[in-house]
Amino acid sequence: MARKFITPIKDASIYEGYPNRNAGADEIIEVGKSSDGTDTIRSLIQFDIAGELSGAVPGDASYYLNIRLAKASNLQGIQLVNFYEVSQSWEEGSGYVAQDLVNPDDGVSWNKRFAQSGSFVVSASISYSSDVWGSASNPVYGGITGSYVNSWGFGWKPADVRLDITSLVGEWISGSKQNNGLLLKLSDAEEQNENVKANIKFFSRQTHTVFLPTIEAVWNTQTINTSGSGLYETPDEFELFTTNARRLFVTGSTYRIRFGARSMVPVKSFEDTFRYGNKYFLPSGSYLGVVDAATSTYVIPFDTGSLISADTTGSYCDLKIENMFINRTYKLQVMVNKPWGPEVMDTHQNFQVVLWHR
Repeated sequence: MARKFITPIKDASIYEGYPNRNAGADEIIEVGKSSDGTDTIRSLIQFDIAGELSGAVPGDASYYLNIRLAKASNLQGIQLVNFYEVSQSWEEGSGYVAQDLVNPDDGVSWNKRFAQSGSFVVSASISYSSDVWGSASNPVYGGITGSYVNSWGFGWKPADVRLDITSLVGEWISGSKQNNGLLLKLSDAEEQNENVKANIKFFSRQTHTVFLPTIEAVWNTQTINTSGSGLYETPDEFELFTTNARRLFVTGSTYRIRFGARSMVPVKSFEDTFRYGNKYFLPSGSYLGVVDAATSTYVIPFDTGSLISADTTGSYCDLKIENMFINRTYKLQVMVNKPWGPEVMDTHQNFQVVLWHR
Protein backbone atom coordinates (compact mmCIF):
# COMPACT_ATOMS: atom_id res chain seq x y z
CA MET A 1 0.00 0.00 0.00
CA ALA A 2 1.38 3.38 -0.95
CA ARG A 3 -0.29 6.75 -0.72
CA LYS A 4 0.35 10.19 0.74
CA PHE A 5 -2.12 12.92 1.68
CA ILE A 6 -1.57 16.66 1.90
CA THR A 7 -4.06 19.29 3.10
CA PRO A 8 -4.50 22.83 1.69
CA ILE A 9 -2.44 25.79 2.77
CA LYS A 10 -5.34 28.12 1.92
CA ASP A 11 -8.87 28.21 0.53
CA ALA A 12 -11.62 30.79 0.27
CA SER A 13 -14.92 31.59 -1.43
CA ILE A 14 -15.44 34.80 -3.42
CA TYR A 15 -18.86 36.42 -3.89
CA GLU A 16 -19.99 38.64 -6.74
CA GLY A 17 -22.71 39.98 -4.44
CA TYR A 18 -20.11 41.01 -1.84
CA PRO A 19 -17.24 42.06 -4.12
CA ASN A 20 -14.86 43.32 -1.42
CA ARG A 21 -15.72 40.86 1.35
CA ASN A 22 -13.15 38.26 2.40
CA ALA A 23 -14.34 34.80 3.51
CA GLY A 24 -11.01 33.04 4.03
CA ALA A 25 -11.81 31.77 7.54
CA ASP A 26 -15.16 30.17 6.72
CA GLU A 27 -15.60 26.46 7.44
CA ILE A 28 -17.27 26.09 4.05
CA ILE A 29 -16.21 26.88 0.49
CA GLU A 30 -18.99 27.13 -2.05
CA VAL A 31 -19.61 27.26 -5.78
CA GLY A 32 -22.65 28.34 -7.77
CA LYS A 33 -25.18 31.14 -7.48
CA SER A 34 -26.97 33.21 -4.86
CA SER A 35 -30.49 32.13 -3.88
CA ASP A 36 -32.06 34.55 -6.38
CA GLY A 37 -29.74 33.49 -9.20
CA THR A 38 -28.31 36.98 -9.77
CA ASP A 39 -24.83 36.68 -8.24
CA THR A 40 -22.04 34.20 -8.85
CA ILE A 41 -20.01 32.38 -6.18
CA ARG A 42 -16.63 30.79 -6.82
CA SER A 43 -13.94 29.21 -4.65
CA LEU A 44 -10.16 28.97 -4.64
CA ILE A 45 -7.95 26.32 -3.08
CA GLN A 46 -4.18 25.83 -3.02
CA PHE A 47 -1.79 23.08 -1.82
CA ASP A 48 1.95 23.19 -1.11
CA ILE A 49 2.87 20.62 -3.75
CA ALA A 50 6.59 21.34 -3.99
CA GLY A 51 7.07 21.27 -0.24
CA GLU A 52 5.02 18.15 0.48
CA LEU A 53 5.18 15.87 -2.54
CA SER A 54 8.33 16.59 -4.54
CA GLY A 55 10.73 13.66 -4.09
CA ALA A 56 8.38 11.85 -1.70
CA VAL A 57 6.57 9.80 -4.33
CA PRO A 58 7.64 8.00 -7.52
CA GLY A 59 7.20 9.51 -10.95
CA ASP A 60 4.40 7.11 -11.92
CA ALA A 61 2.11 8.13 -9.04
CA SER A 62 -1.46 9.27 -9.68
CA TYR A 63 -2.90 12.33 -7.93
CA TYR A 64 -6.48 12.95 -6.85
CA LEU A 65 -8.16 16.06 -5.49
CA ASN A 66 -10.59 15.04 -2.72
CA ILE A 67 -13.19 17.59 -1.59
CA ARG A 68 -16.01 16.50 0.71
CA LEU A 69 -19.54 17.62 -0.06
CA ALA A 70 -21.44 19.43 2.70
CA LYS A 71 -24.67 20.41 0.90
CA ALA A 72 -26.03 20.80 -2.63
CA SER A 73 -29.23 22.51 -3.76
CA ASN A 74 -31.04 23.52 -6.96
CA LEU A 75 -28.80 21.44 -9.21
CA GLN A 76 -29.36 21.50 -12.98
CA GLY A 77 -29.67 17.77 -13.80
CA ILE A 78 -26.07 16.61 -14.18
CA GLN A 79 -24.50 19.67 -12.63
CA LEU A 80 -20.87 20.27 -13.58
CA VAL A 81 -18.35 22.14 -11.47
CA ASN A 82 -15.36 23.24 -13.55
CA PHE A 83 -11.81 23.37 -12.22
CA TYR A 84 -9.30 25.86 -13.61
CA GLU A 85 -5.77 26.82 -12.75
CA VAL A 86 -5.43 30.18 -11.02
CA SER A 87 -3.01 32.35 -12.96
CA GLN A 88 -2.15 34.82 -10.19
CA SER A 89 -1.19 34.57 -6.53
CA TRP A 90 -3.70 35.41 -3.79
CA GLU A 91 -4.04 35.52 0.00
CA GLU A 92 -6.58 33.58 2.08
CA GLY A 93 -7.49 36.25 4.63
CA SER A 94 -9.31 35.92 7.96
CA GLY A 95 -12.84 37.04 7.17
CA TYR A 96 -16.27 35.39 7.22
CA VAL A 97 -18.90 36.09 4.60
CA ALA A 98 -21.63 36.50 7.25
CA GLN A 99 -19.86 39.41 8.92
CA ASP A 100 -21.76 42.30 7.37
CA LEU A 101 -20.19 45.17 9.28
CA VAL A 102 -16.83 43.91 10.48
CA ASN A 103 -14.92 42.10 7.76
CA PRO A 104 -11.12 42.05 7.61
CA ASP A 105 -9.74 43.52 4.41
CA ASP A 106 -6.77 41.15 4.46
CA GLY A 107 -7.34 38.64 1.70
CA VAL A 108 -8.96 37.50 -1.50
CA SER A 109 -12.38 38.72 -2.63
CA TRP A 110 -14.30 39.02 -5.91
CA ASN A 111 -12.43 42.24 -6.68
CA LYS A 112 -9.07 41.68 -5.02
CA ARG A 113 -6.46 38.97 -4.64
CA PHE A 114 -4.47 40.58 -1.79
CA ALA A 115 -5.15 42.87 1.12
CA GLN A 116 -5.80 46.34 -0.22
CA SER A 117 -2.48 48.12 -0.19
CA GLY A 118 -3.21 51.35 -1.98
CA SER A 119 -6.05 53.46 -3.22
CA PHE A 120 -9.26 51.86 -4.47
CA VAL A 121 -11.36 54.69 -5.82
CA VAL A 122 -14.54 54.25 -7.83
CA SER A 123 -15.31 57.47 -9.68
CA ALA A 124 -15.60 58.87 -13.17
CA SER A 125 -11.93 58.11 -13.62
CA ILE A 126 -11.43 54.75 -11.88
CA SER A 127 -8.08 53.93 -10.31
CA TYR A 128 -7.14 50.59 -8.78
CA SER A 129 -4.35 49.54 -6.49
CA SER A 130 -2.01 46.77 -7.58
CA ASP A 131 -3.78 44.14 -5.44
CA VAL A 132 -6.65 43.65 -7.90
CA TRP A 133 -7.14 40.64 -10.17
CA GLY A 134 -5.53 41.32 -13.52
CA SER A 135 -3.53 44.52 -13.32
CA ALA A 136 -4.00 48.05 -12.10
CA SER A 137 -4.66 49.19 -15.65
CA ASN A 138 -6.79 46.18 -16.63
CA PRO A 139 -8.63 44.77 -13.59
CA VAL A 140 -10.92 41.73 -13.78
CA TYR A 141 -13.32 40.22 -11.28
CA GLY A 142 -13.93 36.80 -9.80
CA GLY A 143 -10.37 35.51 -10.01
CA ILE A 144 -8.20 34.97 -13.06
CA THR A 145 -8.48 31.52 -14.58
CA GLY A 146 -5.65 29.87 -16.41
CA SER A 147 -5.96 26.58 -18.26
CA TYR A 148 -9.01 24.34 -17.83
CA VAL A 149 -8.16 21.29 -15.69
CA ASN A 150 -11.23 19.05 -15.44
CA SER A 151 -14.90 18.94 -14.41
CA TRP A 152 -16.85 16.99 -11.81
CA GLY A 153 -20.49 16.10 -12.28
CA PHE A 154 -23.17 16.01 -9.58
CA GLY A 155 -26.17 13.84 -10.40
CA TRP A 156 -29.45 13.17 -8.63
CA LYS A 157 -27.45 11.92 -5.63
CA PRO A 158 -24.49 14.32 -5.22
CA ALA A 159 -21.26 12.75 -3.98
CA ASP A 160 -17.83 13.86 -2.83
CA VAL A 161 -15.33 15.09 -5.42
CA ARG A 162 -12.46 12.76 -6.32
CA LEU A 163 -10.85 14.40 -9.33
CA ASP A 164 -7.85 13.04 -11.25
CA ILE A 165 -5.31 15.89 -11.51
CA THR A 166 -2.24 13.74 -12.19
CA SER A 167 -1.05 15.69 -15.23
CA LEU A 168 -1.35 19.08 -13.53
CA VAL A 169 0.43 18.02 -10.33
CA GLY A 170 3.26 16.59 -12.42
CA GLU A 171 3.69 20.01 -14.04
CA TRP A 172 3.64 21.72 -10.65
CA ILE A 173 6.30 19.36 -9.30
CA SER A 174 8.54 19.75 -12.35
CA GLY A 175 8.20 23.52 -12.21
CA SER A 176 6.91 23.77 -15.78
CA LYS A 177 3.79 25.46 -14.37
CA GLN A 178 3.45 27.84 -11.45
CA ASN A 179 1.18 26.59 -8.68
CA ASN A 180 -1.30 29.28 -7.68
CA GLY A 181 -4.00 26.75 -6.86
CA LEU A 182 -7.35 25.93 -8.44
CA LEU A 183 -10.51 27.93 -9.03
CA LEU A 184 -13.91 26.19 -8.87
CA LYS A 185 -16.82 27.64 -10.84
CA LEU A 186 -19.92 26.88 -12.89
CA SER A 187 -19.86 27.35 -16.66
CA ASP A 188 -19.90 30.92 -17.97
CA ALA A 189 -23.38 30.37 -19.43
CA GLU A 190 -24.79 29.18 -16.09
CA GLU A 191 -23.17 32.04 -14.19
CA GLN A 192 -24.84 34.52 -16.53
CA ASN A 193 -28.26 32.83 -16.41
CA GLU A 194 -30.44 34.13 -13.55
CA ASN A 195 -32.66 31.05 -13.82
CA VAL A 196 -29.74 28.91 -12.65
CA LYS A 197 -29.63 28.85 -8.83
CA ALA A 198 -27.37 25.84 -8.23
CA ASN A 199 -25.32 26.05 -5.03
CA ILE A 200 -22.78 23.49 -3.85
CA LYS A 201 -21.03 23.71 -0.50
CA PHE A 202 -17.86 21.83 0.45
CA PHE A 203 -15.97 21.51 3.72
CA SER A 204 -12.96 23.85 3.80
CA ARG A 205 -9.62 23.43 5.49
CA GLN A 206 -11.05 25.30 8.51
CA THR A 207 -13.75 22.67 9.04
CA HIS A 208 -14.23 21.27 12.53
CA THR A 209 -15.22 17.91 11.00
CA VAL A 210 -13.00 15.08 9.73
CA PHE A 211 -13.73 16.04 6.11
CA LEU A 212 -10.66 18.09 5.22
CA PRO A 213 -9.88 18.63 1.54
CA THR A 214 -6.79 16.73 0.38
CA ILE A 215 -4.60 15.95 -2.57
CA GLU A 216 -3.88 12.23 -2.49
CA ALA A 217 -0.85 10.66 -4.18
CA VAL A 218 -1.35 6.97 -5.02
CA TRP A 219 1.11 4.43 -6.41
CA ASN A 220 1.45 0.66 -6.69
CA THR A 221 3.87 -1.26 -4.42
CA GLN A 222 2.25 -4.71 -4.70
CA THR A 223 4.54 -7.75 -4.78
CA ILE A 224 3.42 -11.39 -5.04
CA ASN A 225 6.19 -13.87 -4.16
CA THR A 226 4.90 -17.10 -2.65
CA SER A 227 7.34 -19.47 -4.35
CA GLY A 228 8.16 -22.49 -2.18
CA SER A 229 5.67 -21.50 0.52
CA GLY A 230 3.19 -24.32 0.00
CA LEU A 231 0.40 -21.71 -0.09
CA TYR A 232 -2.31 -21.72 -2.72
CA GLU A 233 -4.39 -18.91 -4.16
CA THR A 234 -7.74 -18.73 -2.37
CA PRO A 235 -10.68 -20.72 -3.71
CA ASP A 236 -13.78 -18.87 -4.89
CA GLU A 237 -15.49 -19.23 -1.51
CA PHE A 238 -13.42 -18.56 1.60
CA GLU A 239 -13.46 -16.99 5.04
CA LEU A 240 -11.13 -14.06 5.64
CA PHE A 241 -9.38 -13.22 8.90
CA THR A 242 -6.44 -11.15 10.15
CA THR A 243 -3.64 -13.03 11.83
CA ASN A 244 -2.20 -10.10 13.80
CA ALA A 245 -5.27 -8.07 14.76
CA ARG A 246 -4.78 -5.13 17.11
CA ARG A 247 -7.12 -2.50 18.55
CA LEU A 248 -4.87 0.59 18.79
CA PHE A 249 -2.78 2.18 16.04
CA VAL A 250 -0.46 5.14 16.68
CA THR A 251 -0.89 8.06 14.31
CA GLY A 252 1.99 8.46 11.85
CA SER A 253 3.11 4.84 12.24
CA THR A 254 3.09 2.04 9.67
CA TYR A 255 1.74 -1.43 10.45
CA ARG A 256 1.91 -4.64 8.45
CA ILE A 257 -1.57 -6.20 8.46
CA ARG A 258 -1.51 -9.93 7.70
CA PHE A 259 -4.44 -11.85 6.30
CA GLY A 260 -5.40 -15.51 6.34
CA ALA A 261 -8.08 -17.42 4.49
CA ARG A 262 -9.99 -20.68 5.09
CA SER A 263 -11.98 -22.55 2.49
CA MET A 264 -15.71 -22.60 3.22
CA VAL A 265 -16.09 -25.95 1.42
CA PRO A 266 -12.93 -27.92 2.37
CA VAL A 267 -12.30 -31.23 0.66
CA LYS A 268 -12.51 -34.10 3.12
CA SER A 269 -9.16 -35.83 3.49
CA PHE A 270 -7.04 -37.59 6.07
CA GLU A 271 -4.07 -35.43 6.86
CA ASP A 272 -2.14 -34.18 9.85
CA THR A 273 -2.47 -30.48 8.91
CA PHE A 274 -4.54 -28.28 11.24
CA ARG A 275 -7.89 -27.61 9.55
CA TYR A 276 -7.91 -23.91 10.53
CA GLY A 277 -4.33 -23.11 9.60
CA ASN A 278 -3.64 -20.62 6.82
CA LYS A 279 -3.11 -22.40 3.50
CA TYR A 280 -3.93 -19.58 1.11
CA PHE A 281 -2.93 -16.18 -0.17
CA LEU A 282 -5.29 -13.62 -1.68
CA PRO A 283 -5.31 -13.16 -5.49
CA SER A 284 -3.47 -10.22 -7.03
CA GLY A 285 -6.73 -8.30 -7.55
CA SER A 286 -7.29 -7.79 -3.80
CA TYR A 287 -7.43 -4.43 -2.05
CA LEU A 288 -7.49 -3.09 1.52
CA GLY A 289 -10.00 -0.38 2.41
CA VAL A 290 -10.26 1.69 5.60
CA VAL A 291 -13.68 3.03 6.62
CA ASP A 292 -14.53 5.67 9.21
CA ALA A 293 -16.90 3.72 11.49
CA ALA A 294 -19.04 6.70 12.47
CA THR A 295 -19.71 8.07 8.97
CA SER A 296 -19.15 4.98 6.76
CA THR A 297 -16.80 7.13 4.66
CA TYR A 298 -13.82 5.49 2.98
CA VAL A 299 -10.60 7.05 4.23
CA ILE A 300 -8.61 4.66 2.04
CA PRO A 301 -10.53 3.46 -1.02
CA PHE A 302 -10.01 0.30 -3.06
CA ASP A 303 -7.52 1.46 -5.67
CA THR A 304 -3.97 0.98 -6.97
CA GLY A 305 -2.48 2.34 -3.75
CA SER A 306 -4.21 -0.28 -1.58
CA LEU A 307 -3.35 -3.49 -3.46
CA ILE A 308 -2.54 -6.38 -1.11
CA SER A 309 0.82 -8.14 -1.43
CA ALA A 310 1.82 -11.72 -0.57
CA ASP A 311 5.00 -13.51 0.55
CA THR A 312 5.82 -17.01 1.77
CA THR A 313 3.92 -16.36 5.02
CA GLY A 314 0.72 -15.20 3.36
CA SER A 315 -1.03 -12.00 2.29
CA TYR A 316 -0.22 -8.63 3.85
CA CYS A 317 -0.59 -4.88 3.44
CA ASP A 318 1.52 -2.12 4.99
CA LEU A 319 -0.92 0.43 6.41
CA LYS A 320 0.35 3.93 7.26
CA ILE A 321 -1.83 5.73 9.78
CA GLU A 322 -2.27 9.13 8.14
CA ASN A 323 -5.32 11.17 7.22
CA MET A 324 -6.97 9.53 10.24
CA PHE A 325 -7.98 11.32 13.42
CA ILE A 326 -7.11 10.72 17.06
CA ASN A 327 -9.71 8.80 19.10
CA ARG A 328 -11.79 7.83 16.06
CA THR A 329 -12.63 4.24 15.20
CA TYR A 330 -11.99 2.73 11.78
CA LYS A 331 -12.85 -0.58 10.11
CA LEU A 332 -10.69 -2.73 7.85
CA GLN A 333 -12.30 -4.18 4.74
CA VAL A 334 -10.95 -6.20 1.83
CA MET A 335 -12.23 -6.24 -1.75
CA VAL A 336 -11.46 -9.36 -3.79
CA ASN A 337 -12.13 -9.76 -7.49
CA LYS A 338 -13.99 -13.06 -7.81
CA PRO A 339 -15.22 -14.81 -10.98
CA TRP A 340 -18.64 -13.17 -10.64
CA GLY A 341 -17.29 -9.72 -9.84
CA PRO A 342 -15.74 -7.72 -6.96
CA GLU A 343 -16.81 -8.68 -3.44
CA VAL A 344 -16.21 -6.58 -0.32
CA MET A 345 -15.40 -8.65 2.75
CA ASP A 346 -15.40 -7.52 6.37
CA THR A 347 -12.29 -8.44 8.36
CA HIS A 348 -14.24 -7.90 11.61
CA GLN A 349 -11.35 -5.80 12.85
CA ASN A 350 -11.98 -2.29 14.16
CA PHE A 351 -9.16 -0.12 15.42
CA GLN A 352 -8.79 3.23 17.12
CA VAL A 353 -6.14 5.82 16.33
CA VAL A 354 -4.18 7.13 19.31
CA LEU A 355 -1.44 9.70 19.78
CA TRP A 356 0.86 7.17 21.38
CA HIS A 357 0.62 3.70 22.89
CA ARG A 358 2.78 2.14 25.57
